[in-house]
Amino acid sequence: MDKLNLAVMQMKSGEDPEANLQSIIKLWDSLDNKSEVHGLCLPENSLYNKVKNSSPGLELECSQIKALQNLAQDNKIFINMGAIPLKEDRGITNATLMINKEGEVKPVYRKIHLFDLDMGSLIIRESDQFEAGNESNAIELNNWKMAFSICYDVRFSELFLTYAKLGAEIIYVPSAFTRATGRAHWETLIRARAIESQCYIVAPAQAGVVEVEGESRASYGHTMVVDPWGKVLVDMSADSPEIATLSLSKSLINKTRKQMPMADHRKL
Repeated sequence: MDKLNLAVMQMKSGEDPEANLQSIIKLWDSLDNKSEVHGLCLPENSLYNKVKNSSPGLELECSQIKALQNLAQDNKIFINMGAIPLKEDRGITNATLMINKEGEVKPVYRKIHLFDLDMGSLIIRESDQFEAGNESNAIELNNWKMAFSICYDVRFSELFLTYAKLGAEIIYVPSAFTRATGRAHWETLIRARAIESQCYIVAPAQAGVVEVEGESRASYGHTMVVDPWGKVLVDMSADSPEIATLSLSKSLINKTRKQMPMADHRKL
C-alpha cells in the first residue's frame, strides 16, 4: 500500500471521558470521506485531560474504549488513541493504545520522558501521577512501519534516531503542549524530527482553554503533519477542535531517502 489515508483530530478534552468520546464521534461523523480513511489519529489526553484532578486511570475494558473499538470495526479503520492515563498493575502509565480494523485494542507504547516543568507561574509534574515507560516501539500496520512517542518525548532526539535506524515511515507525536512551550518550540521540533528521520511526523494536539471547577488548562493546539522533506501538510488552529484528512505516500519517503541517503552516511 503506497498510499495511507489518515484522519487527524485536534481535540479540546476535559476530565469527562464520556464527553470526550462524544466529541471524537461528532468530529468523525462530520467527515464526508470516511469510506476513504484507513486510520484515525487522536491527541494525547484524548479521553482524559487533567485540569484540576488526577485520573485514577482508565481500564482497557472501560465503555469509552469499547465504543472506539466498535467505531474502528464498523468503519474498518485503525485508531491511534494518542495517549490516555492507563491503569496497569505497575501503576498508571501515559500510554498509547492502538485499535486495529477488527476492533482489537492493545497498548503499544508508554511515555518514556515524563514532563516535569517549573516556570514559576506554571508547574506541571507528570512524574507525580505516571509511571514512566522504558521501551521504544515500532509496528507494521497496513504495510507501513509506524513508531510511537508522546508529547515531551519529541525533545529527545535519541528516541527518534532509534526509529530512523529502524526505517520508520510514520512517527506519531500525540501531544498536549502548553502555550508557552508551544509558541517557542512546537513547529521547530516537529519539522526537525521529520527532516532528520526522513519520514512523516503525525502530531495530533490538544487545543484551547478547558476549565474544571474554577481551574483552567491552556493547550497550544496547532496539530501538525509534516512530510519527510519537512513540508508542513497540516497546521490547525490554536483554539478549536478540528479534523482533517490527508494521504501519505511511501513514494515520497523513498524519493527523499534516495536523494539524500542519510542512512548510508550515518557514522554513529
